[in-house]
Amino acid sequence: MRFVTVAGLKKGMLLSRDIMGENCKTLFTANTKLKQDQIEKINKLGFSGAYVEDALCGEILPEPLIPQELYAELVLAAKDFLTEAQNLKPDHGRRAQTVDRQKNIVTPIIDFLLAKKRRLIDYIDQKPYKEYEYYHAANGMLLSLLLGIEMGMDGERLYELGLAALLHDIGAVFLPAEILNRPGTLTDEEFEIIKSHTERGFAYLHDYFRLSEEAAMGALQHHENYDGTGYPNGLKRKQISLVGRIIAVTDVYDALVSRRPFRSAMFAKQGLEILEQKSDRKFDPDIVDLFAKIVAPFPSGVTVQLSNGETAIVFRNHKDNPFRPRLIKASGEREYLDLAKDPEMAKVKIRRIVE
Repeated sequence: MRFVTVAGLKKGMLLSRDIMGENCKTLFTANTKLKQDQIEKINKLGFSGAYVEDALCGEILPEPLIPQELYAELVLAAKDFLTEAQNLKPDHGRRAQTVDRQKNIVTPIIDFLLAKKRRLIDYIDQKPYKEYEYYHAANGMLLSLLLGIEMGMDGERLYELGLAALLHDIGAVFLPAEILNRPGTLTDEEFEIIKSHTERGFAYLHDYFRLSEEAAMGALQHHENYDGTGYPNGLKRKQISLVGRIIAVTDVYDALVSRRPFRSAMFAKQGLEILEQKSDRKFDPDIVDLFAKIVAPFPSGVTVQLSNGETAIVFRNHKDNPFRPRLIKASGEREYLDLAKDPEMAKVKIRRIVE
């Protein structure tokens, strides 16, 4: 299979992977032969593209982070938790969430990720405009857990990181909708209200979800900048909790690679480059460096243009050399090119991803 951006989808292309929309309902199943109105719907709903079958790319099988059924449960859980917080009346008081409910959502995902061999992930985001915040919360949790695992976290610490990442923006549900959803520039007073979502989220997680103070810091500190210019407390470097520093990276990265109504989605390489540019100012450079070892800059299935003028499709990534993947030439007979191992390709570089 190969990934085709929404602008490149053509009538008659055969989907190779389900497309999941609002409430995690399947919009189009694998093996659907696309019609023009379906392509228009995929575009209108906000998807960046789709995986399609291709005779040349039958061996390319990008692996999702977790199985689709498990991912759907996670997105729906994020929606439930955020909706529940939104509906909590001021006079309702605080009540403890059941630990079983939280663990039944987070623990199976941790177990699945821990059981997988270390690898570069093929991360191309697919989320609809309308439920951006739920898919974003789910993705932030998965990416944060991958970082935590790479750092050697396990047990309760990894569980609390996952739950904190899933709910790091929960304080936003307590803000006035007319300010939160207003397009354009906010006034200073309105921005102060927006900034308060960090403290509201911290209080909610600590009191209502009974998260430890360290884990709840993910909500409080994910907008603190490594150089001390962030909010709410202007903390810098290691004054910011590890959970806060991890979520700061995964939160921004998933936003960058998401298609929004006001801009196209970035590919992985572009998102990683922005993290690197802001490393040591906005982000902990050690976490950015580790994150770059987890996410493939050129996911399997994308089409790339090479410096020698040829076009190829990424077949497989090398974990020890992520910028030099194995490729399949996009035209003619099937021919493999290995940028890392073929001596004749030593001077050839990937110039760009073809959209």
